[in-house]
Amino acid sequence: MKKIPKFKNEDEKREFWATHSPLDYFDLTKAKRVEMLGLSRTSESSSSEWDNEEDEACGSL
Repeated sequence: MKKIPKFKNEDEKREFWATHSPLDYFDLTKAKRVEMLGLSRTSESSSSEWDNEEDEACGSL
């Protein structure tokens, strides 16, 4: 697996993932199913802002 680089900001991260495949950075054989209970629908879009520690944690799954 390739190591996820450190990003200076959200734009840099967005540009990186627009041109790279997550399959090169995450080992799907170690993926786990997650249930997200208590969520409700909304008409607004949202985005998740992860920091580099969270990227690295996901990369080690």
